[in-house]
Amino acid sequence: MDSPFMDRVADGIAVHGFRVLRFEFPYMRERRLTGKRVRPDCLDLLINDWKKVLSELGDPKKLVIGGKSVGGHFAAKVADEMGVRGVVCLGYPFLLPHNQEPFDISHLFKMKSPTIIIQGSHDPYGQQGTINEDAISSTATLHWLPKANHDLHPVAGCNKTYDENILEAMEKVAEFIDFLQN
Repeated sequence: MDSPFMDRVADGIAVHGFRVLRFEFPYMRERRLTGKRVRPDCLDLLINDWKKVLSELGDPKKLVIGGKSVGGHFAAKVADEMGVRGVVCLGYPFLLPHNQEPFDISHLFKMKSPTIIIQGSHDPYGQQGTINEDAISSTATLHWLPKANHDLHPVAGCNKTYDENILEAMEKVAEFIDFLQN
C-alpha cells in the first residue's frame, strides 16, 4: 500500500482531483511489518477483506475501486456483487507468477461494472497478444503501455521513461473516472 509505485499512483490520481484511499490485505501488512515473505491468505479471506473495507466507505455506487496486480484482481472479483461505480486495475495478473498457468479470470468474462485494465505489453503475467481480449466483458477496457512490464517500467528498446508510463496510466485512469461521473 505504501510502495513507491502505489505512492506515485495515488499522487497521480489525486492530482486529477480524486480522493484516494489505500488499504492492504493482512498478509501484505504482515510482510511489510516483518520483512518476511508471507503467503497470501485464502481466496475467501481476501474477498472478505475487500467487502469489509467497502462496507465501511458508504454508498458503493459512488466508489471506483482497484489495485495493483492481485489487489486489482480481487477488486474486479467483488465489483459486481458490491455494486461499485467502476474498477481500475494496474498490472493485472492474467497468469500465475510461479508457473505461468492461467489465473482464474472468469469474472472478467461476465463483469457488469465498468473496468479499465492498464497493462504493460511485456508484463510477464499477461503480455499483449497472449490474452483473448474478445472474451473479456464489453464493460472492460484494456489499455496497453508499449514495452512496459508488470510495474509499468519500460523494458529494453522502449522510447518512453517510467515517469511517462505512469503519467499516461494516470491520465487514462482520470479519463475513465471522468467518464463514469457523466
